[in-house]
Amino acid sequence: MTKSLFSNLFGDPVSRAEAAEKEGRKADALRLYAKGGDHRQAAKIAVDLRNVPAAVEHTLRTLFGRIPEGYEGLDAGAAAELLAKSGKTKDALTLFDLAEDWQQAAELALKLQQLGRAAQYFERGKSYDQAALFYQRAGQPVDALRVLELEAARLREILRRGPDPAAEAVLQKVERQHSELLARSGRPGGPGAAAGEPGRDAGAAPGAPSSRKLDSDGDVRAQIEAFLASGDKDQAARLLEGRRSLDRRFKAEAFRRIGRPIDAAQLYVSLGSMREAAELFEQGRDWPRAATAWETAREPLRAAEAFERAERFTDAGRCYLAAGKPDAAARIYLRGGDLLAGGAALEQAGRRLDAAKIYNQANDSSRAARVLRSIGAEDPDYLAATHLLAPILLKQRAYDEALARLQTPAASGPSGHSSAETFYWQGRVLEALGSQSEALARYRLAVALKPDYAEAALKVRTLADKVPVRPPIPLSTGEWPAGHRLANRYEILGTLGKGGMGCVYKARDTALGEVVAIKTVMRGQGESSNEHEERLLREIQICRKIDHPNVVRVFDFGRFPGGLFLTMELIEGQGLDVLMRDVEPMPLEQVRRVLTEITSGLGSAHALQIIHRDLKPSNVILNEKRLKILDFGVAKIGDDVRLTQTGFAVGSPLYMSPEQLQGLAIDGRSDLYAVGILAFALLAGYEPFHGETFTTIAMGHLQSPVPDLHRIRPDLPQAWIGLVERLLEKRAEDRPADAAQVIELLATMPV
Repeated sequence: MTKSLFSNLFGDPVSRAEAAEKEGRKADALRLYAKGGDHRQAAKIAVDLRNVPAAVEHTLRTLFGRIPEGYEGLDAGAAAELLAKSGKTKDALTLFDLAEDWQQAAELALKLQQLGRAAQYFERGKSYDQAALFYQRAGQPVDALRVLELEAARLREILRRGPDPAAEAVLQKVERQHSELLARSGRPGGPGAAAGEPGRDAGAAPGAPSSRKLDSDGDVRAQIEAFLASGDKDQAARLLEGRRSLDRRFKAEAFRRIGRPIDAAQLYVSLGSMREAAELFEQGRDWPRAATAWETAREPLRAAEAFERAERFTDAGRCYLAAGKPDAAARIYLRGGDLLAGGAALEQAGRRLDAAKIYNQANDSSRAARVLRSIGAEDPDYLAATHLLAPILLKQRAYDEALARLQTPAASGPSGHSSAETFYWQGRVLEALGSQSEALARYRLAVALKPDYAEAALKVRTLADKVPVRPPIPLSTGEWPAGHRLANRYEILGTLGKGGMGCVYKARDTALGEVVAIKTVMRGQGESSNEHEERLLREIQICRKIDHPNVVRVFDFGRFPGGLFLTMELIEGQGLDVLMRDVEPMPLEQVRRVLTEITSGLGSAHALQIIHRDLKPSNVILNEKRLKILDFGVAKIGDDVRLTQTGFAVGSPLYMSPEQLQGLAIDGRSDLYAVGILAFALLAGYEPFHGETFTTIAMGHLQSPVPDLHRIRPDLPQAWIGLVERLLEKRAEDRPADAAQVIELLATMPV
């Protein structure tokens, strides 16, 4: 890399601005000078570009170090007046020029003894007598003659409208001055010469500059300038077209002033001034030639924009890539229908998933697969990429690769829970491998997680009649021994617990080398078995929604001969029910920690409109690091009433809220009531409402006051008693509004 290129790419802004200025990239130079704090140079470039706001801002910053207070947003004229009053004459002159306040500009130029410049300003302001005077004093007689002719033309126009003695007198004065000046310069004729007189063509329009025989290019240029100043663009154009020997840059600028940008642009091309040519081609809306000129001038972004306007999409895409804009290149390629080029540009932009989708659209599955395979498990797009890649791998019969990818932890999504799409594609692969029963199980799980999944539902209906119904195979001992291999993947390490419908095992996931917990449900006969299976599926559906450190994570689901299972996070610890039995009474600091973590986990569930409905000590497990809430099998999601009949209470009676016992509508405050029961039990050693029958317990929740904790634990601070009583209010609206409020209250509890 050359030194200049290195400086251009990585140098300080002023160095980069200087390089941009040398290359003619004035807009970039302005931006970089401003960024580098060189406001003097920024102002100079802004003036060259006629960028009035930037010129004003950077001029003020140059002279005052900042924009003076109250002078923000000044226009060029107001800023020039400010500078003139402050004695900043040169800078004021520049801004009067930008403001096109020619009278003020001329007066300041005279103050600076710049007579020729003052004459130019007087001419622009159509004060031709003043312009002639100062052109003479500046030693520019040709220009003085020219403006006297312009003044004569103006006066003749007035006289054409009717008699005007004052104008007639001034015209005579102007003609006299013109004749005297001509005589001094050795040239005959004058602005008032009659037809056939030297200095005026017969039939010339009154007031037009003389078109006498022109002996040199200098005379031609003077005449062209005079015609342009008088607004006679046609005569100026005639002279331009008739003198091929004229300087091409002068001709180009004259054509630009006449309003023929294409002619001017072509001359700039012949001069090699491609940026000027490109600007003029754009002004003339000749987008193809503007684009070519920009590309030749090594301005690929401007070239791309012009090619896009010309609807030359392939060229535009190429230039956008050259400008380092692959996203724009992709957009324009796709607009032009070039899918493969669009996909390649998306790859270059790092948008690999989008690129693969375009390659699929172009029916180029090999390119799509190549890109999708490059999206690793650490990439946020991995799950979507896997779902796109799966049908391609199925078509290629790459079943092992498809299954391996679908079974990686990353294919389970950000929360660690498998998605309905993942289960669906696992089912497709298993079906292709001939494992119809396993495929059917995956399709059913996909539908359980996403009830409106039409493709999965169709697969369930199609395979349900094909998969033979096998009678349940009971286990002779009711549990598996250590070493048993479940689903050819999970090695049983031991039994963690047993229940009426299954067991909980500690197992090793041989595919990932991790230790997990496995919960099984044995399939029996009748509705009870179906309900347990639905609860297990429900637990997967709910736990995959909650991502919180105090809620157990559920990973996967499967079936085995005689039942079904789910795999979940293994928590090495003991149940809260065991801890309550062994530690009595529990220290207040430990009570606060337990209740805070439980309430925090419940709050995360409540935010998703999930109500646990069965919070009790046996559904909470603790270790030295963290507490986990288990068993969301009977939880309620939003308005879902599955597993619940009208007037039928679900949960454990000792921890049920009054509204839950009555079968009324519940929300998160029902779980907070259970937190209150748990708080009482942790502080007292037993639940507040108990008895021999369900009815006795229920009546306690519905009608009995909370037992006095002071009698049970005299040293208990009153704040704890108040918290428990608030949580155990009979009406839900009298309890804390949500879990966040309870956590705030717990933080204030004395320990």
